[in-house]
Amino acid sequence: MSLFFKLPVVSGDASLPVIPSEDVRRLDNLEDQSYDHWVFTRGVDSLMGRVNGRQLTDQGGSASYTDNHVTLINTAGNALLTDIIDDTPAPIDTFCAVVRFVSDIEFQMIFGNIGDDNGGSAYTDNTGAKIVTNYRGSTQGVMELSSSAPEVGKWYFVASARDFSDTNNMRRTALLGGESPVESVFSVAGEYSNSDTPIGLGNPRYTNVNLPASTLDFAEFIAFDHALTASELTAVYQRSQTRMSELGIAI
Repeated sequence: MSLFFKLPVVSGDASLPVIPSEDVRRLDNLEDQSYDHWVFTRGVDSLMGRVNGRQLTDQGGSASYTDNHVTLINTAGNALLTDIIDDTPAPIDTFCAVVRFVSDIEFQMIFGNIGDDNGGSAYTDNTGAKIVTNYRGSTQGVMELSSSAPEVGKWYFVASARDFSDTNNMRRTALLGGESPVESVFSVAGEYSNSDTPIGLGNPRYTNVNLPASTLDFAEFIAFDHALTASELTAVYQRSQTRMSELGIAI
Protein backbone atom coordinates (compact mmCIF):
# COMPACT_ATOMS: atom_id res chain seq x y z
CA MET A 1 0.00 0.00 0.00
CA SER A 2 1.22 3.50 -0.84
CA LEU A 3 0.25 6.69 0.97
CA PHE A 4 -0.46 9.93 -0.90
CA PHE A 5 -1.58 13.37 0.16
CA LYS A 6 -4.57 14.87 -1.63
CA LEU A 7 -4.14 18.62 -2.14
CA PRO A 8 -6.93 21.07 -3.10
CA VAL A 9 -5.23 22.05 -6.39
CA VAL A 10 -5.54 21.05 -10.05
CA SER A 11 -2.57 20.54 -12.38
CA GLY A 12 -2.67 20.79 -16.15
CA ASP A 13 0.51 18.75 -16.56
CA ALA A 14 -0.55 15.77 -18.69
CA SER A 15 2.69 13.93 -17.91
CA LEU A 16 1.75 13.43 -14.25
CA PRO A 17 0.44 9.97 -13.31
CA VAL A 18 -3.29 9.59 -12.67
CA ILE A 19 -4.50 7.22 -9.95
CA PRO A 20 -7.93 5.75 -10.78
CA SER A 21 -10.51 6.68 -8.13
CA GLU A 22 -11.43 3.02 -7.63
CA ASP A 23 -7.85 2.38 -6.50
CA VAL A 24 -7.95 5.09 -3.84
CA ARG A 25 -8.88 4.30 -0.25
CA ARG A 26 -9.20 7.48 1.79
CA LEU A 27 -7.96 7.61 5.38
CA ASP A 28 -10.99 8.93 7.28
CA ASN A 29 -10.64 12.10 9.32
CA LEU A 30 -12.51 10.69 12.30
CA GLU A 31 -13.17 12.27 15.69
CA ASP A 32 -10.62 10.18 17.57
CA GLN A 33 -11.41 11.82 20.94
CA SER A 34 -15.06 10.80 20.71
CA TYR A 35 -16.90 8.10 22.63
CA ASP A 36 -17.54 6.84 19.12
CA HIS A 37 -18.14 8.04 15.58
CA TRP A 38 -20.49 6.44 13.06
CA VAL A 39 -20.35 7.27 9.34
CA PHE A 40 -23.15 5.63 7.36
CA THR A 41 -21.38 4.48 4.21
CA ARG A 42 -21.19 0.72 4.76
CA GLY A 43 -24.80 -0.39 5.03
CA VAL A 44 -25.59 -2.30 8.20
CA ASP A 45 -21.85 -2.51 8.95
CA SER A 46 -22.01 1.25 9.59
CA LEU A 47 -23.66 0.49 12.93
CA MET A 48 -20.23 -0.34 14.34
CA GLY A 49 -18.38 2.78 15.46
CA ARG A 50 -15.19 3.58 13.59
CA VAL A 51 -13.25 4.91 16.58
CA ASN A 52 -14.00 2.48 19.42
CA GLY A 53 -16.12 -0.23 17.80
CA ARG A 54 -19.27 0.50 19.78
CA GLN A 55 -22.43 -0.85 18.22
CA LEU A 56 -25.65 1.01 17.44
CA THR A 57 -28.85 -1.03 17.74
CA ASP A 58 -31.55 -0.69 15.08
CA GLN A 59 -34.44 -0.30 17.51
CA GLY A 60 -37.30 -0.99 15.12
CA GLY A 61 -35.43 -2.90 12.41
CA SER A 62 -36.60 -0.28 9.91
CA ALA A 63 -33.38 1.55 8.99
CA SER A 64 -32.50 1.61 5.29
CA TYR A 65 -29.14 2.44 3.75
CA THR A 66 -27.55 4.04 0.69
CA ASP A 67 -23.87 4.53 -0.05
CA ASN A 68 -23.69 7.77 1.96
CA HIS A 69 -26.50 7.81 4.53
CA VAL A 70 -29.06 5.91 6.59
CA THR A 71 -32.79 6.69 6.54
CA LEU A 72 -34.84 6.50 9.75
CA ILE A 73 -38.58 6.77 10.36
CA ASN A 74 -39.50 9.76 12.54
CA THR A 75 -42.01 7.99 14.79
CA ALA A 76 -41.09 6.49 18.17
CA GLY A 77 -39.24 3.20 18.30
CA ASN A 78 -37.28 3.60 15.07
CA ALA A 79 -34.00 5.03 16.35
CA LEU A 80 -30.44 3.76 16.21
CA LEU A 81 -29.70 3.30 19.91
CA THR A 82 -26.34 3.84 21.57
CA ASP A 83 -25.25 1.99 24.71
CA ILE A 84 -25.27 5.34 26.55
CA ILE A 85 -27.98 5.23 29.22
CA ASP A 86 -29.50 8.50 30.40
CA ASP A 87 -29.07 7.38 34.01
CA THR A 88 -28.10 10.56 35.87
CA PRO A 89 -29.63 14.00 36.49
CA ALA A 90 -26.12 15.39 36.02
CA PRO A 91 -25.05 14.30 32.51
CA ILE A 92 -21.90 15.58 30.80
CA ASP A 93 -21.93 14.73 27.09
CA THR A 94 -22.06 15.93 23.50
CA PHE A 95 -23.87 14.61 20.43
CA CYS A 96 -23.48 15.67 16.79
CA ALA A 97 -25.30 14.56 13.65
CA VAL A 98 -25.48 15.39 9.97
CA VAL A 99 -29.16 15.23 9.03
CA ARG A 100 -31.47 15.90 6.08
CA PHE A 101 -35.23 16.37 6.39
CA VAL A 102 -36.70 14.31 3.56
CA SER A 103 -40.32 15.44 3.25
CA ASP A 104 -41.30 17.36 6.37
CA ILE A 105 -39.72 19.91 8.72
CA GLU A 106 -42.26 19.85 11.56
CA PHE A 107 -41.45 17.82 14.70
CA GLN A 108 -38.46 15.98 13.21
CA MET A 109 -36.52 14.12 15.93
CA ILE A 110 -32.75 14.31 15.34
CA PHE A 111 -31.10 12.69 18.38
CA GLY A 112 -31.64 12.15 22.10
CA ASN A 113 -34.30 10.30 24.10
CA ILE A 114 -36.98 12.80 25.03
CA GLY A 115 -40.32 11.56 26.32
CA ASP A 116 -43.40 13.28 27.66
CA ASP A 117 -41.95 13.81 31.14
CA ASN A 118 -38.20 13.23 30.98
CA GLY A 119 -35.16 12.92 28.76
CA GLY A 120 -33.97 15.38 26.15
CA SER A 121 -33.46 15.72 22.40
CA ALA A 122 -32.58 17.90 19.46
CA TYR A 123 -35.46 18.29 17.01
CA THR A 124 -37.42 20.74 14.89
CA ASP A 125 -40.28 22.47 16.68
CA ASN A 126 -43.92 21.67 15.97
CA THR A 127 -44.21 24.42 13.36
CA GLY A 128 -40.95 23.58 11.59
CA ALA A 129 -39.72 27.12 12.24
CA LYS A 130 -36.63 26.27 14.30
CA ILE A 131 -34.19 23.53 15.20
CA VAL A 132 -34.11 23.32 19.01
CA THR A 133 -32.81 21.32 21.95
CA ASN A 134 -34.98 20.56 24.95
CA TYR A 135 -34.09 18.81 28.22
CA ARG A 136 -36.93 17.98 30.60
CA GLY A 137 -36.94 19.26 34.16
CA SER A 138 -35.86 22.65 35.45
CA THR A 139 -33.02 23.02 32.92
CA GLN A 140 -34.13 26.19 31.13
CA GLY A 141 -36.22 24.26 28.62
CA VAL A 142 -36.07 24.88 24.89
CA MET A 143 -32.96 26.40 23.26
CA GLU A 144 -33.16 27.56 19.65
CA LEU A 145 -30.24 26.73 17.34
CA SER A 146 -31.42 28.12 14.02
CA SER A 147 -32.13 31.72 13.07
CA SER A 148 -34.48 30.65 10.27
CA ALA A 149 -36.66 27.70 9.34
CA PRO A 150 -34.85 24.57 8.13
CA GLU A 151 -35.47 23.38 4.58
CA VAL A 152 -36.59 20.04 3.20
CA GLY A 153 -33.81 18.39 1.18
CA LYS A 154 -30.94 20.32 2.75
CA TRP A 155 -28.21 18.76 4.89
CA TYR A 156 -27.50 20.21 8.36
CA PHE A 157 -24.83 19.70 11.02
CA VAL A 158 -26.50 19.75 14.45
CA ALA A 159 -24.62 19.50 17.76
CA SER A 160 -25.54 19.79 21.43
CA ALA A 161 -23.25 19.72 24.47
CA ARG A 162 -24.39 19.80 28.08
CA ASP A 163 -22.79 19.82 31.52
CA PHE A 164 -25.40 19.52 34.26
CA SER A 165 -22.94 18.44 36.97
CA ASP A 166 -23.49 21.66 38.95
CA THR A 167 -27.20 22.30 39.54
CA ASN A 168 -26.45 26.00 40.13
CA ASN A 169 -24.37 26.31 36.98
CA MET A 170 -26.01 24.18 34.28
CA ARG A 171 -24.23 24.69 30.96
CA ARG A 172 -25.63 24.09 27.47
CA THR A 173 -23.86 24.76 24.19
CA ALA A 174 -25.32 24.01 20.78
CA LEU A 175 -24.37 24.58 17.16
CA LEU A 176 -26.14 24.50 13.84
CA GLY A 177 -23.44 24.34 11.18
CA GLY A 178 -22.95 27.66 9.42
CA GLU A 179 -24.37 29.69 12.32
CA SER A 180 -22.85 31.02 15.53
CA PRO A 181 -22.83 28.68 18.55
CA VAL A 182 -25.55 29.21 21.15
CA GLU A 183 -24.51 29.08 24.80
CA SER A 184 -26.47 29.20 28.03
CA VAL A 185 -25.57 28.99 31.72
CA PHE A 186 -28.57 28.37 33.96
CA SER A 187 -27.55 29.99 37.25
CA VAL A 188 -30.78 29.22 39.12
CA ALA A 189 -30.88 25.87 40.92
CA GLY A 190 -32.36 23.28 38.58
CA GLU A 191 -32.37 19.59 37.86
CA TYR A 192 -32.59 17.51 34.70
CA SER A 193 -35.20 14.73 34.62
CA ASN A 194 -33.23 11.80 33.23
CA SER A 195 -35.11 8.93 31.63
CA ASP A 196 -32.98 5.84 32.42
CA THR A 197 -33.26 4.87 28.74
CA PRO A 198 -30.68 4.73 25.91
CA ILE A 199 -29.83 7.85 23.92
CA GLY A 200 -30.22 7.35 20.19
CA LEU A 201 -30.07 8.81 16.72
CA GLY A 202 -33.62 9.59 15.62
CA ASN A 203 -36.61 9.05 17.89
CA PRO A 204 -36.36 6.32 20.53
CA ARG A 205 -39.51 7.08 22.52
CA TYR A 206 -41.38 10.34 21.87
CA THR A 207 -45.02 9.53 21.05
CA ASN A 208 -46.62 12.96 20.57
CA VAL A 209 -49.77 12.59 18.45
CA ASN A 210 -48.66 15.45 16.20
CA LEU A 211 -45.41 13.71 15.23
CA PRO A 212 -45.45 13.07 11.45
CA ALA A 213 -44.56 9.61 10.16
CA SER A 214 -41.95 11.06 7.82
CA THR A 215 -38.29 10.09 7.37
CA LEU A 216 -34.91 11.67 8.00
CA ASP A 217 -31.54 10.90 6.40
CA PHE A 218 -28.37 10.78 8.51
CA ALA A 219 -24.82 10.78 7.15
CA GLU A 220 -22.91 10.66 10.44
CA PHE A 221 -23.42 10.57 14.21
CA ILE A 222 -20.82 11.38 16.88
CA ALA A 223 -20.98 10.95 20.66
CA PHE A 224 -18.58 12.40 23.23
CA ASP A 225 -18.52 11.56 26.94
CA HIS A 226 -17.59 15.15 27.77
CA ALA A 227 -19.09 18.55 27.03
CA LEU A 228 -17.42 20.29 24.09
CA THR A 229 -16.97 24.05 24.15
CA ALA A 230 -18.31 26.37 21.46
CA SER A 231 -14.92 26.49 19.74
CA GLU A 232 -14.58 22.71 19.89
CA LEU A 233 -18.04 22.24 18.36
CA THR A 234 -17.08 24.62 15.58
CA ALA A 235 -13.91 22.61 14.94
CA VAL A 236 -15.92 19.37 14.74
CA TYR A 237 -18.27 21.05 12.26
CA GLN A 238 -15.35 22.15 10.09
CA ARG A 239 -13.91 18.63 10.05
CA SER A 240 -17.36 17.27 9.28
CA GLN A 241 -17.56 19.57 6.27
CA THR A 242 -14.43 17.89 4.90
CA ARG A 243 -15.73 14.39 5.63
CA MET A 244 -19.09 15.11 4.09
CA SER A 245 -17.63 16.71 0.96
CA GLU A 246 -15.95 13.38 0.25
CA LEU A 247 -19.45 11.85 0.23
CA GLY A 248 -20.92 14.51 -2.02
CA ILE A 249 -22.74 16.18 0.88
CA ALA A 250 -22.58 19.94 1.55
CA ILE A 251 -23.26 21.19 5.08
